[in-house]
Amino acid sequence: MIAQHLLDQIQDRSDIVEVIQRVVPLKRAGRGFTAPCPFHSEKTPSFVVSADKQIFHCFGCGVGGNVFSFVMKYEKLTFPEAVRQLAQSAGILLEEDEEFRKREDSRQPVYNAVAAAAEFFRMELGKTPTDAPIQKYIAKRRLTDEALSKFKIGYSPDAWDSLLKKLAKDHGTETLLRAGLLLERDGKTGYYDRFRNRMMFPITDLKGRVIGFGARVLDDSQPKYLNSPETEIYHKGRVLYGFYEGIEAIRRENRALIVEGYMDVIGCHAAGVEIATAASGTSLTTDQIRALKRFTSNITVLFDADKAGEAATLRGLDLLVEENCNVQVASLAEGHDPDSFVKEFGAEKFREQLDAAQPLFDYKYQFLTRRHDPRKVEGKSQIAAEMLATIRRIPNEITKDGYLAELSRRLGIAEDALRVELKKSASTPRAIELSQDDRKMPDAASVPVSVIEKLLIGLLITDSKLWGKSRGRFEDGDFVSEDARLVAGMVLQAQDWTEVQPARMLSVLHDRENLSLLVLQAVHQAEIVEDSSKAFEDCLKQLDEARGKDRLKRLRDAIAACEKANDIDGRNILLRELNETSRKGKPNGTEVQIKS
Repeated sequence: MIAQHLLDQIQDRSDIVEVIQRVVPLKRAGRGFTAPCPFHSEKTPSFVVSADKQIFHCFGCGVGGNVFSFVMKYEKLTFPEAVRQLAQSAGILLEEDEEFRKREDSRQPVYNAVAAAAEFFRMELGKTPTDAPIQKYIAKRRLTDEALSKFKIGYSPDAWDSLLKKLAKDHGTETLLRAGLLLERDGKTGYYDRFRNRMMFPITDLKGRVIGFGARVLDDSQPKYLNSPETEIYHKGRVLYGFYEGIEAIRRENRALIVEGYMDVIGCHAAGVEIATAASGTSLTTDQIRALKRFTSNITVLFDADKAGEAATLRGLDLLVEENCNVQVASLAEGHDPDSFVKEFGAEKFREQLDAAQPLFDYKYQFLTRRHDPRKVEGKSQIAAEMLATIRRIPNEITKDGYLAELSRRLGIAEDALRVELKKSASTPRAIELSQDDRKMPDAASVPVSVIEKLLIGLLITDSKLWGKSRGRFEDGDFVSEDARLVAGMVLQAQDWTEVQPARMLSVLHDRENLSLLVLQAVHQAEIVEDSSKAFEDCLKQLDEARGKDRLKRLRDAIAACEKANDIDGRNILLRELNETSRKGKPNGTEVQIKS
């Protein structure tokens, strides 16, 4: 965790205009600067940088933030990496750097051992005769010297201790064991090589360091593929094979291709499709998707055209959808994987197949209609249930709405019926009895931020006088939306207005994308107001009215829940509260009679 005072110091010394100007040509426009957005294609500049507030925002694609946000997005870095980079430029030593260096120093012997092993396997491959099984396999798969070199492919000899003998003197058996290169003998009487008589595929991290291996047998041994175990430098659920080798192509083309195995990645790269990458000895994970999303949200999935491959595709699709990726699915002729397809039909034909990739909705719908008859009621029901399982994961409500309408059209099922089923699938069964805690009114997690709430927050952030006037006038709990409550709480609890300046708030909220976006929207909304003081008073008045209406709705919802659960005592308590609230606000002037 990086201390807030250090983040403030780094931000103060890192002028956002200077940082962005290094990579994006800015043009003066009033008190700010504009430019074509570096994050999406556009003809008319909609990318705005505010020197006063030290923030940027694109009105075209919606991206925005402070200097940390820009460096993260432009350089494809994590927040700590962006902070460290800006700290170096500003000449600031981070308190956590010493701890980070100690941790990295303790791991360095393991990195060195794995790198030495990769070189050992490469040298051993060069020693094998042309009639050796490994050379026959290379010839069969038509692997070029260029591909072997690019992916550092090697060979682990058919011996129990060849690597042990070669590396133990320089690296020590304990380090080789930590690196996952050795196994202990029964009874702990010594060690032997983990990988023997296998084709070795080094797995690299995003810095190009070898961190582990995938290993393929050259005979009938099992398992066919063997991966390095989890170590302090290798976590298979976090890395992708071929990602480092394809990162520049992925960045350049703004898309990535996920395939199934090591040879598929190599085959794609050989065909000029260098955006290919694969999960490393595991099903696709959220961590792997998030690593990809640092470089692109446009993902094409291509797995083997068999039942197992299609099932894997569908599982991966749901994870990609949940992470808000733009997902397409490409298909090959049955019996082919990318490597075999390229070798039989050529690189150009393979690229045509990728260009013909389907949107995820179309792919899954067609997949399901091959298994369930959409002309029958039972088939419609099964297709709808499985399609809704994916649709409900879509974060964007507009996209979700569009897919529901399309599914309704294709299946001939009323959209309202699909919405009911969607709500059912997203809900969690609960007991009928309500505890005392259950009688609490519903939370505001799903309530959108209103224009009034957003404007009020923006006025407080951008005007120190209004922030001072807010003391005692209202509380964060007066906001209806949960997001608005969280941001308002930060603003109202600040000891000094400098703590709520936009750039500083965005650094505090760097890992809360929804709240960061709210701050940006609030600031821009406040900027277009002519009379801030009048707008502030109007907001308070409307907030009070909205609060009263919202409380009445929540009370009525809670009363209905109590009645459904036959909780008479709870219902009566809430009815009395409803009557009291109605009298104070007089929204309808009617008391609700309590019946025991």
